[in-house]
Amino acid sequence: SFKLFICLTFVLSAFKMAAHRVPLRSSCKKTVFRHCLPTLLLAFGLLSYFNTSAHADPLVKFPEGNAAWIVEITYPKPSQSNTLAPSSPQQKPVNTRKPQKIEVTQADNVRRIRITWDSGAPTEQWSIPNLPVTFKEYPDGSVFTVLKGSIQYQTDNFNLACDAPAFAWITPKDIVGKDPVTYEGKKCYHYAGANGIVLNIPHYKPAMEKHEAWIDIKTSLPVALNTETSHSVFTFLPAPDGPLEMSEKFKKEIAYYKHVAGYP
Repeated sequence: SFKLFICLTFVLSAFKMAAHRVPLRSSCKKTVFRHCLPTLLLAFGLLSYFNTSAHADPLVKFPEGNAAWIVEITYPKPSQSNTLAPSSPQQKPVNTRKPQKIEVTQADNVRRIRITWDSGAPTEQWSIPNLPVTFKEYPDGSVFTVLKGSIQYQTDNFNLACDAPAFAWITPKDIVGKDPVTYEGKKCYHYAGANGIVLNIPHYKPAMEKHEAWIDIKTSLPVALNTETSHSVFTFLPAPDGPLEMSEKFKKEIAYYKHVAGYP
């Protein structure tokens, strides 16, 4: 490889430099070696680094740039949850409904997540380039900002298992069997492990639950994800060929946030 060529060239240069300083006679070979030993060690260290730190292809990939995909979710156990009442008049109702379909669309670095809940009602979330927040629609139709990296943001991402973080638990040791399996009509690698939401809270220990994943061996795109409570199937669609259409209430909320936060 090119990196190996660079390292070997570096080694040869070290010998040439040492030989230039000390004439290469049999009585001087030890001196030459002593002169170039530090350089040799550095060269072989670089070679070892390149071999061990070269980024292998990720086990799971998601499209970058303009892209679109759908996650359809089913639940083995019937849902008995709905919407919890607020504990105080100022608190918003807590949405405990379950998503049945998640549509992710990306265009021009703008991302829209459209969620269809088990009630049939849809909500949306929008992410805009260079803004540190996402814009989240609640079941009552209101739109609020959620700071990226906040506990609310982390919880939302974990509950909406539609992106790379839902597969961050996968490592090579989690593969099941040596041979690919056929799943949803595709040749897949099958992984089994555990995952849990990791929050930015000191000494927080996430509750782990069993996970399974099936990853397309040709594209490294996810095909399906199993948790202890849900089964998700991923379908990747053609990328959008134009900007995403946004409703007026999101446009107003984004404009208001930019004005208050001082963004152009």
